[in-house]
Amino acid sequence: MDPRACSAVPENSDITVSSTVVDPEWDRFVASYEDPHPQQTSGWAQLQELRGWKPFRIIVRKEGSIVGGAQVLERRTSRFGKIGYLNRGPLASTGSDSLREVLVDSKKKSGTSGA
Repeated sequence: MDPRACSAVPENSDITVSSTVVDPEWDRFVASYEDPHPQQTSGWAQLQELRGWKPFRIIVRKEGSIVGGAQVLERRTSRFGKIGYLNRGPLASTGSDSLREVLVDSKKKSGTSGA
């Protein structure tokens, strides 16, 4: 499923996947969120990277500003292969519950890889 094809994704939006660990723009979006949580910040991504996790973010922008997204941590295990972990997300601007659902659905259909 192409998330841009869903009516819940804002028109003229841009969906990207970023593997940049430190991301001040993302952190500002998280901080502006109605119920921010440190586990969606790039600081948390940096800490978890030291523990063997590879962070990436699915980011939805409209008119250049972030309106939603999710920070996902992934790593390869010997027992289960590649696993992904998304805690306290995805995040979407106020009133965008359907956008949040699209982000979850697109992640499920694309697997755990951010590349």
